[in-house]
Amino acid sequence: MLQNGIRKCLSQVQKIESCFLGIAGDERKRLVKPLEEEFPDMSFFEENDAVNVLENNDIGIIMGTGSMVVLRDRTGIRTFGGYGCVIGDPASGFSFGKEAIKAVLEAEDGLGSATLLKGPIRKKINVPDGARLYDYYGPFCRSESYNVASLSAVVFDCAKQGDKVANGIVETEVRSLMRQVNAALKDSSATRVSVGGGVAVHNREILFPLMKKYAAKELEFVCSDLPPVYGACLECLRKSGRKIGANFRENFSVSFRSK
Repeated sequence: MLQNGIRKCLSQVQKIESCFLGIAGDERKRLVKPLEEEFPDMSFFEENDAVNVLENNDIGIIMGTGSMVVLRDRTGIRTFGGYGCVIGDPASGFSFGKEAIKAVLEAEDGLGSATLLKGPIRKKINVPDGARLYDYYGPFCRSESYNVASLSAVVFDCAKQGDKVANGIVETEVRSLMRQVNAALKDSSATRVSVGGGVAVHNREILFPLMKKYAAKELEFVCSDLPPVYGACLECLRKSGRKIGANFRENFSVSFRSK
């Protein structure tokens, strides 16, 4: 897909000097080699997708299927967290979904409090009436990590309805995520933090007050009005040593919205 995209771009422009890959996971390093072989005149740079949300800020948070905190300092890009779903990514879609399943399992076993999560979680996993979630959640979780992450929407819906269990999940996850942000703040004077990813963008009214609550100092959390590809373009320019003009953001916005 990447190669096809570059070929298409080259059919419309005479030359491309640099390309930046802001991609989640460790597969991005493997992807660079075939690109370098096919396009030897281009320079390729890669980083985690969390870098795409930084824009002109020094600290960024990505909250999608997974989560990560990134810091740009004089040494380059540093990451905090982003360990993956097995070890745990706090305040990620997967982690919210996993905790929702766990809460319903415990409620059905009499180990936890009753919760509004029960009905919609059972419905999402297609648990028949009268059956236990215990007998059905395994195949749902094993099929694809996105399945679990998609349950995060249920957590926030129930939190908005005042469900104590759902709100407890959200607060616990945010508190864990802010440990990573606060670690980044030890080496930064930043007062503004870029936040991206579907979980954050769609639930900022719940997340941002909690993030402020657990921040080590007063911070402003912002979601960009431009897509992540804008941040990737900025990073490509930085890594290739190009000057970023004062009107670059405005020009990019006009060009992107005209497509």
